Amino acid sequence: GRYKIRPGTKVKIYRPKKRIATAPWFRDRVWQRSMCNNGVYDDLTRPFILDNIACQKGKGADMAIRHVVKMLQRLYREDPNEPVCGEHLDVKRYFPSTPHKDIKAMDRKRIRDRRFIPFLDEIVDSSRDERPKEEIEADAFGERGTGLGSQINQLHQVSLLNELDHEIKCICRDYIRYNDDFLILSHDVEVIKKAELVVKTHLEKHGLIMTNKSGVFDARHGFYFLRKRFILKDTGKVIIRLYPKALADERKTL
Repeated sequence: GRYKIRPGTKVKIYRPKKRIATAPWFRDRVWQRSMCNNGVYDDLTRPFILDNIACQKGKGADMAIRHVVKMLQRLYREDPNEPVCGEHLDVKRYFPSTPHKDIKAMDRKRIRDRRFIPFLDEIVDSSRDERPKEEIEADAFGERGTGLGSQINQLHQVSLLNELDHEIKCICRDYIRYNDDFLILSHDVEVIKKAELVVKTHLEKHGLIMTNKSGVFDARHGFYFLRKRFILKDTGKVIIRLYPKALADERKTL
């Protein structure tokens, strides 16, 4: 009970986009890894849907891409003549905008070994809200922000919207989430709009803001997800192309 976390180092990340991350000290990484291996990871990820794919063992961007292809092909086989529509939604400044109190409430609900709770609270509180004190006090959600770069914080962010995942799955079968990126696919535009409203309403409960990155699209014309462009051909074949800026960055590197 005597261990105290040290403030991490603020670093700038330039790819895939510019943002500020917090690099924990090595000893804090070991401490967090130990907590994950000894109960926190299993307790937080146990209720996840299969299509919540970020920051988990055996999952990742490659699996997300495979799942998107399967969904597109399945929808095509169900009705080749009906267009496959979808929407790509996002959360505006997800890590910096997440309320501390919501993360702590989630930990108390899911973590079975109560000895972890004080340490998890300390990790959450170590991410200082850099807004003026008056602005924080006027905010109904209090302090906000978790540091990008911490293993525990990554798990917290992936876990926070788990109830939303289950709610959308009851509305739309072909849905996938990669941290704060939502992809909803369906033949029925009304189903997509209903799911979008559910996402917006649920995020507002946490004081978060939804952004619509695509509007309703037709998969035959192509759409972007996880820096890849997916195109569903009239034959049912799915073509995957690189995001133009990712391609330019790779060329520059070479």
